[in-house]
Amino acid sequence: MKIRNGYVSNSSSSSFVLLGWMNKDFDCDDADNLNLDYYSEEGLLGIELFDSDDYGISTFPIQTLELALQRIKQIKEQLGFSEEPQLICGQRLC
Repeated sequence: MKIRNGYVSNSSSSSFVLLGWMNKDFDCDDADNLNLDYYSEEGLLGIELFDSDDYGISTFPIQTLELALQRIKQIKEQLGFSEEPQLICGQRLC
């Protein structure tokens, strides 16, 4: 029998790839209106391209990188951002 001495968590995590910006002060309602993904705790704003969790892989409406780049260019212009978007990989608790 194995005995664990320490913290045991039943929470799961999710890995993601986002095309967007880090550390942007932005309102969640505005992100919803622009159909963007917004993670206030991580300070991320953009388009989620990929998400996987303990149960499998999910894909999102933008099916090609070309379409994602076109959409993010429109968003950059709408929001008046000067810096270029980044491809951001990360993990968050679910």
